[in-house]
Amino acid sequence: MFNLIFLALYVLIVGVHITAKRKVLSKAAISQKLFFYFLVIAVAPPMIISGIGHVFFGEFIAPKIGWDPSPFEIEVGFHDMAWGLLALLAVYVRGTFCHATVLGWSFFMICAGINHFIEVLHVGNFAEYNFVMIFYDIGIALLGLYLWWRWMKINDIRFWYKAV
Repeated sequence: MFNLIFLALYVLIVGVHITAKRKVLSKAAISQKLFFYFLVIAVAPPMIISGIGHVFFGEFIAPKIGWDPSPFEIEVGFHDMAWGLLALLAVYVRGTFCHATVLGWSFFMICAGINHFIEVLHVGNFAEYNFVMIFYDIGIALLGLYLWWRWMKINDIRFWYKAV
């Protein structure tokens, strides 16, 4: 599962960066680095690669999930790539764009994990890209939400704004 490689890469890179600069980084800067590195390393590349897999290699990927190949595979792929692009843009644009991206992406991932779980319960689908993804999809979304929440809390950021 390439997603786990990017998660490990995230832990390694952020760990090295924060350890090397721990004396000069504030708590706020550390929380920001944890969150934005998460978007750039643990969200964007896996979503873009997953999207490419669904779009261009759907006949190969679908059976690994325990599904039949279908045109819907292409739509799922474009959807995945869109979240990857949004994660990259969130780091560049920042502000409320970050909130929308992490909330939308997390909602999608948690729902995808629940759907994989339902597949296990109802159909007995223990295919490698179905069963393991239950834990990854829900776990990575919860990690993203936690890092987002810590970043907002430590930096006193609010994601709700009153209309003027």
